[in-house]
Amino acid sequence: MLTIEGGGMTQHKTSYAVYHITSPAVALEMVVSQTFRSHYNFRSYDGGMNFCGVLGQVSNTQPVGRGARLHCKWDGLVSDPLSPESYDYHTPNVLFDFNGSGEYHRNNDPRYFLPYGSMIQVSGVECDPSALHDYYLSRSPLLRKCMYRFRSKEYQCAELQSLLDYYNEQCAAGGVKLEIQQGPPTFTRGGGFFG
Repeated sequence: MLTIEGGGMTQHKTSYAVYHITSPAVALEMVVSQTFRSHYNFRSYDGGMNFCGVLGQVSNTQPVGRGARLHCKWDGLVSDPLSPESYDYHTPNVLFDFNGSGEYHRNNDPRYFLPYGSMIQVSGVECDPSALHDYYLSRSPLLRKCMYRFRSKEYQCAELQSLLDYYNEQCAAGGVKLEIQQGPPTFTRGGGFFG
């Protein structure tokens, strides 16, 4: 482990598995566009991307969407645990530990945080495939949409599972890195699965 002093905190170079809670459609949009965008100001409390730590969701965890976990792997600098009063930490490509490690400070919002300008590797998406129904229909060409609607429930479930599998295979192959940006959400045609 590499230790770096500076900026009023100690940072360690290490590898962490973290996850972001969101809706299934937003999780897939992030994988396809390879971006995470938020409307919060650069130096605000949520001016970047939040991740659950070892404590997982707590009563104060308030994600905008629910139903999916975007699993990520962080290989880089990680701050020492920061107190709840610390909030002016916005150096790109440093994973800030606001008690995400769950070991040091009492914090009603324990999390890891990556500010705008950072990049992180996506390792997979976890969700109930049936939650992808609306996303699948919104991205499918007309013929595919008609075939889906008039087929059996088993066919529909298999098609939704294949959508999730397609993007998880891309993530597992290491081909998906998210760039964390400020701005409006991205909307795509659904990427390669939809042709």
